[in-house]
Amino acid sequence: MRKAIIFLFSMVILVSSLSLGASASYNDELEVKSNILFMSSLDNGTVIFDKNADLKTAPASLTKIITGMVVLENCKDLSEVVSAPASVIRSFDGKNSSNAGIVVGEEITVDDLLHLMLIKSANEAAAILAYHVGGDDIDNFIGMMNDFVKKLGCKNTHFVNPHGLDEEGQHTTARDLSIIVTHALKNEKFAEITSTNTYYLPPTNKRPEQTRFYSTNFLISPSTSYYYEYAKGVKTGTTELAGCCLISTASKNGYTYLCVAMQGPSEDINGDGSKKNLAFIDSKKAYEWAFKNLKLKVVADPSDVVTVVNVNLSSKVDHVRLMPKEEVSDLIPTKVDSTGIFIEPIPETIPKNLEAPIKKGDVIGKARVMYAGKELRTIDLVAGENVNRNIFLYVGHLIKTAFKSTTVKIIAGVALLLLTFYIVVNILYSKKKKKSRIYMVNNYRNFRR
Repeated sequence: MRKAIIFLFSMVILVSSLSLGASASYNDELEVKSNILFMSSLDNGTVIFDKNADLKTAPASLTKIITGMVVLENCKDLSEVVSAPASVIRSFDGKNSSNAGIVVGEEITVDDLLHLMLIKSANEAAAILAYHVGGDDIDNFIGMMNDFVKKLGCKNTHFVNPHGLDEEGQHTTARDLSIIVTHALKNEKFAEITSTNTYYLPPTNKRPEQTRFYSTNFLISPSTSYYYEYAKGVKTGTTELAGCCLISTASKNGYTYLCVAMQGPSEDINGDGSKKNLAFIDSKKAYEWAFKNLKLKVVADPSDVVTVVNVNLSSKVDHVRLMPKEEVSDLIPTKVDSTGIFIEPIPETIPKNLEAPIKKGDVIGKARVMYAGKELRTIDLVAGENVNRNIFLYVGHLIKTAFKSTTVKIIAGVALLLLTFYIVVNILYSKKKKKSRIYMVNNYRNFRR
């Protein structure tokens, strides 16, 4: 009976895995021009698109996300006024980089500098903040940046400047950036600044009137053709090595996604002589596909039997069912029904045999939830029922186990030798005693004669 049940479950698993190959992966659903595109759900972490997510590349001004977070986590007073040092301002002379026109000696608050850096993508604002928070030492601040990303678990990211201009040794990946931004968006101040389209810098000691600055993120700018009404933040970047870059989020109908597009080209795709930023276009395209085609569906139900495992020391059952620990939902294409989802036990986590007693709900192993040949997530498998232990089988098991022990074998061997010795001695003693008794009888008879 037990063999028949195991065979049945094996066939179900085999048939399911064969039918899975007909399904298409998410990546196949979208054609993008950006060389790197990584999109995930901010609701449950499901990866939607993954195109070269682990490819190391120059980060451009996406670097300023990390600069901003290090400042926010190390500067308690954002109203503190900072005077722009000459050495920092002069370091950008002749570089024709994105700046806010800050001049030597201009006094600006940390909060204003953060806005200029994250909205206008002002390089000198990033360097001034690094100089200030780093204790008049930008290299010290860069060390803080690298420590920050290491603590988040980013293994493929390293910085050598705080603004993002191309420089040897400065690199990151889309996957690392998604980890960084997911953390950064938990900071209310960061989320507020990066979702702002227009910022008015108050008058300073060097400019008598307020100055208006627009976000470089055209995805949140209503006046541009790239505008996407569901988008928020986060940061743009463009350099020769990095290409066109954009990190953004979008929310609609209760779903929120994060998209990282990098190494996007700038091309005339309409034939009108005007080059388009493909990082913006690809990001918007990815969001539109996700909102239209993905829905949250149950992919693992606690009532589903994934596999069975043999059970010893029970007189009533010879196997236990393994089932998902809890209900799990994931983002799945609306066209896919429940038969397109497959739960695959991870062999190395599933024991060949179990020993009673077993309690319902005990975690026994793990399984992968699969769709289109790709792993959606890993889940725990638990025992589906209680299994009581038979005391007689258990005692027999203990005895059998005990005699498999080397120590017990040695003790038993010594005991057997002692017993053998004892028997031999007793036999010899008995023979000697008998011989002695016969001798005495013979002597007595001789004496009577």
